Order: sequence, then structure tokens, then C-alpha cells
Amino acid sequence: MAIKSFNKETCAKLRLQVEQELQILLKKHGLTVIPRNGKYSDSTYTLTLDFVVEGKTAFRDVKSEKALAYHAPDLVGKKYTSLKTGEVLSVIAYESRKSKFPVISQDAEGKKFKASFAAVRHWVAAYDAANTKSSKKKVK
Repeated sequence: MAIKSFNKETCAKLRLQVEQELQILLKKHGLTVIPRNGKYSDSTYTLTLDFVVEGKTAFRDVKSEKALAYHAPDLVGKKYTSLKTGEVLSVIAYESRKSKFPVISQDAEGKKFKASFAAVRHWVAAYDAANTKSSKKKVK
């Protein structure tokens, strides 16, 4: 099927196919591909890809992790429970260009969520308090 013009659906399908094909090729070289943002017009589609050595963290992710340690050292490695799903989320990064929701958290499957500092600090405190109470009950 030839692409006549780009739209949201064709870009999504093309991105998925490119990612799958590149994963096969790059596995031979010990690399993985991380698709980033893309933009399109009627006649062009630009997709940003990061190639990362297997088992390593992408530079963008390392930069965000270091930023979290600088801006909110009290949140590094902290966990909290999602109010919507009840899943336990881990605080993993800080993104300075996202002024409203700069804190990035991740669930067990790798899905990422964004939130404000105030909200995350509140949720982390509640999670820590709940776990402290349950661990005291176990000791007795």
C-alpha cells in the first residue's frame, strides 16, 4: 500500500512498522531503538529515533534522572500508589521544560505518568505513612 499523504493514522502505522523492522536489524548489533516525537505535514513525516546500547539507559533519560536528583532529592527512588488504578508507581525523572507537570513516574509495565511536585510529594508521604503503619503491625 503506497502512502499518498501523511495523517495521524498513517504516521502511527508507519512508526510502529519502522520500530519493529529496526528492532530486528539492531538486535544483531546489540542495540535497541527508542522512537521519540514525530511531526508531519501532507507530504513529509519526521520521526526522531534514539539508538541505545542494549542494557544501557538513553542519554535523555539519564539527564532527566540527574535533574530529579538536583531539583527534588527527596523524591529520588520514592514510590506511591496511583489514585486511579491503585498501582504502585516509581518516581523516575524530572523534566524542566514541563512547568505544570515536571515529575515523571513509571508503573511496573513501563507506562509513564506526569504529575506536579506538590501532588507527588503528597502521594509519596501518604504511601510512606501507610507502609510504615503496616510494617509496625507486622513487627508486633
